[in-house]
Amino acid sequence: MNGWLQRGVGLVIALAVLAAAGMLWFAIASRTPTQSVQPPSVATIGSWDVLFSLVHPSVKVIALALALAIGAVLAVSVVTWRTSTKSRTSFRSADYPLAARRIMELTRDQYAGPVTITVLIPAHNEQARISATLTSLRSQRRQPDRVIVIADNCSDDTVHISRQAGVEVIETLNNVHKKAGALNQVLEHVLPGAGDNDIVMVLDADTMLNADFLAVAHQHFTDDRALMAVFTWQIVPEGGFSARASIFS
Repeated sequence: MNGWLQRGVGLVIALAVLAAAGMLWFAIASRTPTQSVQPPSVATIGSWDVLFSLVHPSVKVIALALALAIGAVLAVSVVTWRTSTKSRTSFRSADYPLAARRIMELTRDQYAGPVTITVLIPAHNEQARISATLTSLRSQRRQPDRVIVIADNCSDDTVHISRQAGVEVIETLNNVHKKAGALNQVLEHVLPGAGDNDIVMVLDADTMLNADFLAVAHQHFTDDRALMAVFTWQIVPEGGFSARASIFS
């Protein structure tokens, strides 16, 4: 019933938009301009007529524009329906049914165990900040199940400080791809043993979280099996946003 109601509302909105566009066209077309607007005296080579004209287009042009608009609406509707009900748009969509509805269908009445959280902290010479980050994790109301500091080509005491804090430390091997390369080396070992309800959090080595962050994220992933990711953002002085912590299912 809810699905038909949503489709009905969408259809009413689409018809209302088309009706408003038709009325606007009729109102403009029925008016005869009292005076013509001449293009500037400079040589514009007809650009004024292309950009703006008081002469309404022919019926054929209007019909073609309406047909294109309706076709675009139908195309967007079909893609949206396909994405939301079948699978995420992908070259291998048959192998990776990732849409929320599809996941719920496949996992209905199935229990994949409790949600676990593995935290990965890529760090390159972060001896001045890594302690505060690890302290922030220890103060979480919901403790992570596993914490791994990824020491990437460190030449300072990052490895020693992390081990003293009691967390796992994995040192990268011949990594030349910076943060992404460091994460990929560890994910190759972490992901094969992960279950459907095991989530991975990537945390910057200079980030301190609110004490409720993991508890809230854990609850969201527990309540919604189709949830794919949770992010926390920071406004940077240069403008824009920077992801400081990312949790993936």
